[in-house]
Amino acid sequence: MKLLKIGKADTNDFVVKGDDTVSKEHIQMFIDDDANVFITDLNSTNGTFVNGNKIDDSVKLNTYDIIKIGNTLVNWKEFLLDDIDAKKAYRTIAMDEELVEDSDSNNSQVKKQEFNTANLHKVRPNAQRAKSAQLLIWIILGIYIMLIISGFMQHDLLNSFKEGIVPEYQMNSLAESNDNREQLLNLLFIIVYIISIVTFIKWFRRAYYNLNIRTTCSHSEGWASGYWFIPIVSLWKPYQIMKEMWLKTDTLIAQRISDKDDHNQLLYKFNIEIVGFWWTLWVIRYVGGSFVRRFYLNATTIEEIITSNIMSIILLFLGVALSIIAVKMIKQYSIKEEKLHSLERDYLNSN
Repeated sequence: MKLLKIGKADTNDFVVKGDDTVSKEHIQMFIDDDANVFITDLNSTNGTFVNGNKIDDSVKLNTYDIIKIGNTLVNWKEFLLDDIDAKKAYRTIAMDEELVEDSDSNNSQVKKQEFNTANLHKVRPNAQRAKSAQLLIWIILGIYIMLIISGFMQHDLLNSFKEGIVPEYQMNSLAESNDNREQLLNLLFIIVYIISIVTFIKWFRRAYYNLNIRTTCSHSEGWASGYWFIPIVSLWKPYQIMKEMWLKTDTLIAQRISDKDDHNQLLYKFNIEIVGFWWTLWVIRYVGGSFVRRFYLNATTIEEIITSNIMSIILLFLGVALSIIAVKMIKQYSIKEEKLHSLERDYLNSN
């Protein structure tokens, strides 16, 4: 069992030098007898981040977790050793390490994994799929904007019907014109949306397939697409897979990179919060869309139809936000994926 304090003050168990963004007493680490590691921020000025997320309470660390204090990356697995190498603990995240029992003694020792290149030839290109997914989502966003404009036009028409401004002899022709416009735009939306979903899932599955080639994942790449089509399960499983892709890709990059500035820029420029934002908006829009459809089908008065029209417009604005975040998320992960591929290619060329 260990209780360690880390910061820039000399009174700490381990002192971080050369980083003014680290507080005097920044974090406390508790390691129990089963090698479970718990980390607590000690009210530091610039915060403690686990996988890019700022922590407020004590957090138990998992195998792939990445810790950043100030502008310093902490190789926390180094602290599982009896003899801690401070240079390795602070230089960067080292090659993935695991405690193994020495068959000839009772002492634990660190065993570094070799850079596994055996299956890299199986990695498939995914950049073009990422670009196609982004392009189709941008098209969807454009259709959302047209639907918003059409929705406001329909809202004005419904209010004019309600207030009796439109002569009765014009009502049928105006209503028919409005319905034709709405039907045309919605048909266009459905066609492009289906193509967009297929394209996105193909990118999503290929990204998870490549990750499965490089490391052990929680699911097969088939489930990366299959979970989207299972009711209820589709509300959280794709999010878990996307989060796993994000974190494990960061970890793989961390294992292969040696330059600390490049390491910090790559891992923390794109925080994982965007995955949570994307999925939160997706779930809200999915649930909200089901509610609005039921409300519209049960509407019997002009007031209820107007209300459903307003709710539809709100959902369309939500769709615009979702589209922008989805494009940004795909782009950011694609940058990570290409960076990892570049590091692997450089490694192969140098050996």
